[in-house]
Amino acid sequence: MRPDTSSPFTPGSFRIPVPPPTVDPDAGPTKTVTVSCQWLPYIRGALYQLLLQYTWTQDDPALVALAQQRANSLISFFDECSSADIPFACFEDFILSAGPWTNENVSPYSPAFFGVQSLGAGWVSTDACASAFGDCKRGVFIIFQPGHTFTLTYFKTVIDMNKGPGTVPEESGVYFYNGATQVHKEVYSDWSLIPEGTSEIVYSNPAGITIDTILIQIICDDLLIGQTPDGGCHVLSAAYQGAGLTSC
Repeated sequence: MRPDTSSPFTPGSFRIPVPPPTVDPDAGPTKTVTVSCQWLPYIRGALYQLLLQYTWTQDDPALVALAQQRANSLISFFDECSSADIPFACFEDFILSAGPWTNENVSPYSPAFFGVQSLGAGWVSTDACASAFGDCKRGVFIIFQPGHTFTLTYFKTVIDMNKGPGTVPEESGVYFYNGATQVHKEVYSDWSLIPEGTSEIVYSNPAGITIDTILIQIICDDLLIGQTPDGGCHVLSAAYQGAGLTSC
């Protein structure tokens, strides 16, 4: 949309201006249409061209304003669903920002290490040592938890790995949860399988899974207390698609 001007040309669906309707949008006769929630944002966006000054063939500013007022009323009929059916596509460039991801220890997930987001580097591995788990770890553990369930059809994270010399028993990868239940995971089941340098971890399922949490756990090294972890790892980005209300 653009503000009204003395030269109101703004391209839209109408190649030439058209005469406006002479009644309000809810004046009879009427017709009832059932529309999928996923289509409503697009319908609302398309209807916004009815607010363009150039759409209407009127020299009288008052009549143009009336047409725009009626168009606003029409748009209000297509309010978006409150259900979690709206499609989304999110991309988080962790080199620039942490986005809605956090390194907080969120119940029921108990990371042994956290990582920090660093401008220009992404989420960078940090160390944690504790007698409770008997060793020192270096890695990144970050979580996306918007506070409600959503449907996930695609996820990709890009990591940069420099493995240390230790042997790591834990899996590195991405975990998907609904409540405290793990719904799916895309992981390296063996430490030796994790490639050095930059690589991708990808999940794709057109049918989708219902989740409320995405957890990325990348472990660079795992050594006994008293030894110094070596190597390092970064989580560079995350891209995810599906349907529902999101925080991206």
